[in-house]
Order: sequence, then C-alpha cells, then structure tokens
Amino acid sequence: MTDPVSLRAVELHILLSVVDRPRHGYAILQEAEERTDGRPGFEFPTLYRALQRLRDAKLIRATDAPEPGTDERRDYWEATPLGRRALEAELERLETVVSIGRARMAPAAAHGGVAGKARKAWGRS
Repeated sequence: MTDPVSLRAVELHILLSVVDRPRHGYAILQEAEERTDGRPGFEFPTLYRALQRLRDAKLIRATDAPEPGTDERRDYWEATPLGRRALEAELERLETVVSIGRARMAPAAAHGGVAGKARKAWGRS
C-alpha cells in the first residue's frame, strides 16, 4: 500500500474500528455490520487479508488485549499514528466526494431530473 489515502472499503472499516481502541477481527466485522445494516461488503477471508495489508503498510499494529482475562488466542489491533493520518485523509477525501456529489445532484433534483426521480424512488426527498 504505497498510497495510504486510497483505502479500500474493508480497510476503511478496519481503521474506523481500531482508531479509538484495540479490537480483534471478529469485533471489527461486527462493528462494520452495525455501520452497514448487516452488509459490510466483506467476510472473514477478506478482513484478514486486509489486516495483513494494513499491518505491512504500518497503518495498524498488533497490541495487547484492552482488558485482562480476554481470550489470549485473539489478535488485537490498533491504529498507528500513520494509520490515524491515513484515516483522516480518507475521511477528508470522502467528504469532498460527498460534497461534490450533493452539489451536482441539487440542480437536477430542483428540476425534477434523474437524481430527483431516483431519490423519490428510494423514498427520499
């Protein structure tokens, strides 16, 4: 991963999960499911490959369990300072994309264009 700003969706979910406290793989997947109404777009094999990519890129690192007495067989992960910067850059990039998208859709919606029809079809106004 030479460009930490271009995160894949699974990598974004991982960093969102481990930026505030260490989590293990299953907890990361559970949190991603909560954020996406049960449709994170990836399963365990993809998650674990992404964890290794992020580790190799030094965006996350293995750490101790946050609480004593947890299952010692689990690997816990936390964001590194580089991982925090990569997450911040990705969030800024996404904010820009959303802003541009909303600006471009607004004129079409105001004129009842395709975007307005699409939002109405999805029950949004």
